[in-house]
Amino acid sequence: MIKKRFTIYARNLKSLMLSIVMNIFQNNTYKVNRGIAKGLRRKGGLGFVPSYSKQTNEDSFLIEQQSLLENKIVYDIGANNGLFSLFFARAVGPKGQVLAIEPNPACFKQLSDNISINNFSNVRACKFAIGKDNYSDTMAFSKLYMGQGSLDTTIKERTLKSKTSSVIDIEVFSLDYLIKNKNYPIPDFIKIDVEGLENDVLVGMKEIIKEYKPQIFLENHGATVKEKVNNIESIIEILSNNGYNIHHIETRQTIEKHNAAQAKEGHIYCT
Repeated sequence: MIKKRFTIYARNLKSLMLSIVMNIFQNNTYKVNRGIAKGLRRKGGLGFVPSYSKQTNEDSFLIEQQSLLENKIVYDIGANNGLFSLFFARAVGPKGQVLAIEPNPACFKQLSDNISINNFSNVRACKFAIGKDNYSDTMAFSKLYMGQGSLDTTIKERTLKSKTSSVIDIEVFSLDYLIKNKNYPIPDFIKIDVEGLENDVLVGMKEIIKEYKPQIFLENHGATVKEKVNNIESIIEILSNNGYNIHHIETRQTIEKHNAAQAKEGHIYCT
């Protein structure tokens, strides 16, 4: 019991110290020296600190795809502070377009600031969430980790147990609705990182998937291992039924219905 309490205390202390440091540098503007946005400018964060850690699988894979994104329409669903949106903006070039979608107001401000300081005119920032339908909802998030806000019921319940948690009201729209009724462009490539709502996003773009079959890069989430497995099995079911070839980035395996659980952690690329 003492060891468990000490572990929780140490984790909370680490989170608090990180939050303090992040707040100190929140208005600091600098050139990113590592990661997916290397060479671009950003506001806030600790991207100016030297790091000798290995590049993430996510970053490595997308960087390899960079030349294939030229002139494309990219949706960054769950854009957070915009680092991936900046990468996509550079990759698609002036003739392409990026739709950066982020409902959390604090993250949305960082996203907008980062777009502005890089003078990207090919990025449209959108302050709402993508889901299976159009509705209003509440998002729960930790004030220490703003980018981990979620609409997933179990993740929200877990988040709200923390003393650092908060909630905000947000609007949710399906991608099918936005493209068919609000003249949003047809996507060539979609990145999805939505903290447990991945299945809902896919359900809400079933007509786009059926008619246009955009490439999809998705990170799977869930509050527990069981929920991660259930989530990825549902995701693979939808994508397989629509003729997608699915590749798990971390294990380099081809994923089908029978081995969907192998992709419960990490990212899948679907073509």
